[in-house]
Amino acid sequence: LPRDADALAQQPYIDTATPVVQTSVTLRYRSTSVTAQVSGVGENYFRVRGLELAEGRFFDRDGVRASAQEVVIDQNTLRSLFEGSANVLGEVIMLGKVPCRVVGVTKKKDSNFGDSENLNLWVPYTTGMGRMTGQDYLRNITVRVADSVSTAVAEQSIVKLLTMRHGTKDFFVSNLDAIRQTMEKTTQTMT
Repeated sequence: LPRDADALAQQPYIDTATPVVQTSVTLRYRSTSVTAQVSGVGENYFRVRGLELAEGRFFDRDGVRASAQEVVIDQNTLRSLFEGSANVLGEVIMLGKVPCRVVGVTKKKDSNFGDSENLNLWVPYTTGMGRMTGQDYLRNITVRVADSVSTAVAEQSIVKLLTMRHGTKDFFVSNLDAIRQTMEKTTQTMT
C-alpha cells in the first residue's frame, strides 16, 4: 500500500522512500507510436534512483496528490518520439489513453549492465494507479538507506516493520547494495 511507503519514509534508517507501479503502454505523439515502460512513482523516486534532469523539472508532492497528468521522459524516449527536437517541454503525449504533458527530461544514466534501449517514462504513482492500471496495490517500494546506516541493518528493520504492518511476510526484499558487492567481486575475479 502507498501508506507503507509513507511509514518507511518516517524511519530514521531511511533517507527517502517511494511507491512504484509499472505498466507497459503504447506511446503516441503525432504520427509516431512506440511501446514503453511507464513507472508511476513518488516525488522522491528521482533522488532514490540518482536520476538527474537534462531539462525541465520533476513532478512534486502536489502533482502526486492531484494525480497530475505530467510525465518525465528519458533520453531514449526523447529520441524515439521527438527525433531530437530541441524543445519538448509542454508537449502532450498519449500514454495509452491518458494524455500527459512532458515536464522534464532526464540525463542519460550510465549502467553497469550496458546501454539499454528501453523507453522509460515516469508519472506520479497516483496517476499510474488511478488513470492507467486501475490497481490499488503497489508493485514495489524503492528506498534509499540513510548514509549512516548499514544496508543489512536497514533491510532487517524494513522486513520487521512491514511484517508488523501486514501481519505476515507477504513481500520480498531486494538489496541492490548486496548485488553491487557481488558484481564487484565477480569483476575482480575476472580481472
